[in-house]
Formats: sequence, C-alpha cells, structure tokens
Amino acid sequence: MSSQPVSPLLAVHLSHRLGGWCTPAALLWLVCTVTALLCLPWAVVWRSVLLGPWVEETLFRSGLQTALSKRLAGHWANLVTALAFAACHAALQPNPAAWLTVLPAWVIGIVFQRTGRLWPCIALHAGANLLWHLALAAHLSPLLSPLLSP
Repeated sequence: MSSQPVSPLLAVHLSHRLGGWCTPAALLWLVCTVTALLCLPWAVVWRSVLLGPWVEETLFRSGLQTALSKRLAGHWANLVTALAFAACHAALQPNPAAWLTVLPAWVIGIVFQRTGRLWPCIALHAGANLLWHLALAAHLSPLLSPLLSP
C-alpha cells in the first residue's frame, strides 16, 4: 500500500478554502481519523483516535488543568496535569512506557495554555495516538517490545 505524505499546511489551506468555518485543528483530527480508519482495526480507531482523545482532553484540560490554573501558575498547573495524565496511563497499562505519555501531555498542555481551546488539544492527542499505532502496525513492535512488556 503506498501512501502520499500529507502537507502540514493542508489543514490550514482547506480551512481557508472552506471560508474559515472549519478550524485547522478539526481538519487535522479528521485527517487522523480517516488515516486511522484506512490502516488500523476499528476498535483501535474508536478508542485511540475518536473517543479517547476527546474524553481525556476534556477531563484533563477543561477539567484538571483549568481548575489547577486557578490555584497554581500556568506552567505548574500544566506540569501537574501532565503527571496526572501519565500516572493514569501507567495505572491502566502498568509498564514503563506508559510514563512516556508525560511528554506529549506536557506539550498539549502548553497548547491549551496558549490557545485556551480544546480542539487543538484533541487533534494533537489523536495525531500522537495515530502515530503510535501506525508505528506499531509498521512492524516496529520488535524494536519497541522491551518498552511495551510489563
């Protein structure tokens, strides 16, 4: 199966061509979803690209990070939220690799701090999950297996 790389500016271009009614983040999420549907099993797509990012970002960004921002400086609220996010992943999937989710969670938290919007966070989360699953599906699992085994 050959695939064409998608230009990073495609979402911005399409948003402009559509009269601005659709945000680049929403288009990125749509591209991730369509790519995932073409390459991954439906259960993985549903959990990791569609539902998971939406639920997790709503809970951790709109909920926890927003609440912590009222009590802590923005960067501390983001760090605590990213650590809580990683801790939840580690509790549900007990292996050292689960703690690596702290890095993308921290970056997504910075995006939330700067934009105050949830859609870019959902799109970035979906994209990160998609890349992870595509890497596993592309037979990189033997390289990652030491990280993935309990």
